[in-house]
Amino acid sequence: MPVPTKRTTKKTEKVDTLHHKVFLATDILDVAFRKIITPRGKTFEITLSDGTQVALNADSKFTFPVDFAGKPERIVQLEGEAFFKVAKDAKHPFVVVTPSIITTVLGTEFVVKAYADGNPQVTLLSGSVKVNKIGATSAQSVILTP
Repeated sequence: MPVPTKRTTKKTEKVDTLHHKVFLATDILDVAFRKIITPRGKTFEITLSDGTQVALNADSKFTFPVDFAGKPERIVQLEGEAFFKVAKDAKHPFVVVTPSIITTVLGTEFVVKAYADGNPQVTLLSGSVKVNKIGATSAQSVILTP
């Protein structure tokens, strides 16, 4: 699927695959995003442009930029559950934003579970992560270490 190169206000292209829905969208800043939706009973694995590996669990929605180059942070959005094996890059933190929490890492392996109808959970396998509740102050963040 080609990435748009010209400036546009809003464009969405939907590709319906056998098991997944993939969306490509651009906004006024010419940042191209992909959105992957995994239906119930299905999973999906992807390697992002920075080398980070993501395994999406069933009934999850994952939005990410096509390319992280030139961005101070590597920000992705998740509703559902995913395992992340983050490529190390100390100068560009990896951030997972869910409807209720923000998880920030530099290089680690962890699972984020944030379905719309449940309590969010972060499970750390290695490294460390900082978890903030949406709307909370930085003093209310929690740092998880093994």
